[in-house]
Amino acid sequence: MKRTRKGCAVDSGRNWRLAALAGALALLALMIFSVSDQLQPGEVVAAGGGPEMALTITEGGSCVDDDCYAEVGTDFKLAVDLVGVPAAQYILIQTYIDFGVYDPAASENGAGPNTCSDGIGLDRLEEDCSAASFVYTPSSEIATEFTWPSVDIAIAVRDEPGPGLVTHAGMTATMPPLPGSDYTGIAIEILLSCPATPMEAPISLLPYDGPVARTGGSYFREVGAPYVGVIPKVGAITMHCEEQDPGSIAMSSQGRWHSCALYDFGASSDGVKCWGANESGQLGTGDTLNHRFPRTALKTGVDALAPGWWHTCAHAPDDTVLCWGANGNGQLGYQSSDTCDGGACSLTPGLVVEDIYTNPVPMEGVKSVVTGTSDDGNAPGFTCVLMRADGSVRCWGINEYGQLGNNTATDSDTPVDVCADAACATNLTGVDALSADASTVCALMTNSEVKCWGLNKSNALGIPGNVWGFRWPQTCVERGSNPTVYVPCSKRPVNVCDTFRFSGGIGCIDVFDGADQIDTGILHSCARMSANDRMMCWGDDTYSELANGGGQVSLYHPEYVCLSGAGATCSGGSVLENVQVAGASGNSACALLTNGDVKCWGANGNGEVGNGQTQPWEDYPRDTATGADGLSVGGQQSCAAFGPDLKCWGYNAYGQVGNASSLSNQLTPGDALFLDDADGDGCTNAQEVGPDELAGGLRDSQNPYDYYDVASPAGHKIRDGRIDLANDYFALIAHFGEQEGVDPEYEAFFDRGAPLLGGDPWDMTAPDGIIDAIDVNGLLAQFNHNCM
Repeated sequence: MKRTRKGCAVDSGRNWRLAALAGALALLALMIFSVSDQLQPGEVVAAGGGPEMALTITEGGSCVDDDCYAEVGTDFKLAVDLVGVPAAQYILIQTYIDFGVYDPAASENGAGPNTCSDGIGLDRLEEDCSAASFVYTPSSEIATEFTWPSVDIAIAVRDEPGPGLVTHAGMTATMPPLPGSDYTGIAIEILLSCPATPMEAPISLLPYDGPVARTGGSYFREVGAPYVGVIPKVGAITMHCEEQDPGSIAMSSQGRWHSCALYDFGASSDGVKCWGANESGQLGTGDTLNHRFPRTALKTGVDALAPGWWHTCAHAPDDTVLCWGANGNGQLGYQSSDTCDGGACSLTPGLVVEDIYTNPVPMEGVKSVVTGTSDDGNAPGFTCVLMRADGSVRCWGINEYGQLGNNTATDSDTPVDVCADAACATNLTGVDALSADASTVCALMTNSEVKCWGLNKSNALGIPGNVWGFRWPQTCVERGSNPTVYVPCSKRPVNVCDTFRFSGGIGCIDVFDGADQIDTGILHSCARMSANDRMMCWGDDTYSELANGGGQVSLYHPEYVCLSGAGATCSGGSVLENVQVAGASGNSACALLTNGDVKCWGANGNGEVGNGQTQPWEDYPRDTATGADGLSVGGQQSCAAFGPDLKCWGYNAYGQVGNASSLSNQLTPGDALFLDDADGDGCTNAQEVGPDELAGGLRDSQNPYDYYDVASPAGHKIRDGRIDLANDYFALIAHFGEQEGVDPEYEAFFDRGAPLLGGDPWDMTAPDGIIDAIDVNGLLAQFNHNCM
């Protein structure tokens, strides 16, 4: 029998099932989100034993651990973030925020020198005891500062007139709050201002059992209990007001199907963020989920990046190296304990060591690092570093084509020295810069010559790969070939040639020199020439990546990149001039010109050239962008920096272009979003409600089913910007068990095919036709999603 309520047919037998399910899931939510046992009235938990109250900056600045930064003379929002508050009838009774800088030699209340408080707010802070301070600007409505959910009454008591303590008190409604959602996130958010001159000062929460115990400090009280209760762990930060870069991209680097950027905020560097493919943990985010928005891999301490195909490395200012991602061939340079897709990996960055067996101490004295992989695109990889002291090179990882440069084809999971001669009697020294991609490594020498080693298919090393039918200069077995296929390679460095002698003692007649930059693609390389600011390339030309009008014929010696014409001097046409940065990767190449123009050419089936077209290749450089001041070319995607902005284009099946709106290829440079995402969860700072690394993430606007968010259980077409319990949980439960085509009340809005657990909010699956436990689990995995 069915009865009708508000025009909807409801199964009366379902009510009992829904009630039972709601109770069970509420208990599950409580188990997941509550970390403290309920206290008896009057019972006290010592500071550090229960919930946490942490200080953070939500707008106008950024934090690296306990150090936070903002521009001098600007406003920033200081927030109290709650973690693990007991899910019971608790009141946030008061929180004291101290943001003064004390001058002990000054006078307090006219009492004379050395009468100021001890710096932690024991006495009321007056103007004459403050050497410097942050200016507090009260909001017009207290409720806009006190953001703790379910608060009906909020009182802000301000310690006047000086800058010292700001006291906030709040009370919940008399109805017990629902478990699991209301006590995690931002509770208080106030507006402070940095002075016009650089300074740094502590900002702290004052604990209940500290020197200000007589004023109450920071603690929670259970409804109806005496004025003692739960003393939270309280936080403190050091706020640095300094002149800053506006948040520019110091460096963007591209892997095969993932991208990374180094954010430059001076002393407050926001570190490394990566996005795109992540099946081997190459993003360094602690998971193997693909991410189409930048996620934090490293907080600080990095000044250069080297994303490979399935692993990533970074150089630190102390001349050490960190790597993460696939480690099946020891390419990370340390023993990892994670497993990705059945192979060894590391989901988070780790330090490269001298020798994983005999000397597992951090490798030091490194000038730069590059990464490469097998030519067939599988997970095997290798890493090489340039040593600062003598310009020597050390490599480790897969070595089937001699890419480790030690005159063998044997893999090594510890660093080996790159040889200078066939007998490996001496090591290669005098290297100024390295470049690698796929199975080839090239070194720019201090005398401006170029030496390469590894796979020599399509003349990738700048010498012929075949001479009179013989593979040159050495022979390697092609990886995975069955039956066996032999390919040309060099297991030690050889000079790139200008001209080559094919008889009477084969070899270089003239060595190629005069370069001051090099970059290496899959089977081609390009160099910028210091004498004339032009660009020369050599190797494979299957996709016209050499741009010399040669008709897709590989070259064993460098020739100029042409705007039109053909041949070594672009006969009948013109040469690409005024090159500032030469870039090559994958099967394409790009150049950043001195006027800020970006031009690209080569493979373009996925928009790699960025000129709005898709065809197999572009023969000559095409207009890609203007006004750029940085360039990085990846396997099938590239990015250019425009001051604080980053625009990317190309293949985007894994979100590596970073626009987050879809997985469609980006045919022209488009904004890489979330560059002002302080905690790396995909919410911009402006969208952020809470700093939880596992919450947030812009939804896919192209997928009508990629939302659980509703403003109320009845108003499911309106969203309030937060995945929470009171609205979204019960709205979904109200539709639990309904099937498409069976129940008139079925709403595809709440239906997914499969949840993505583990903290990542993305869900691209279409409805499976029934609202069931998959959907409930998916919603629980997305609790406290805080931005739209």
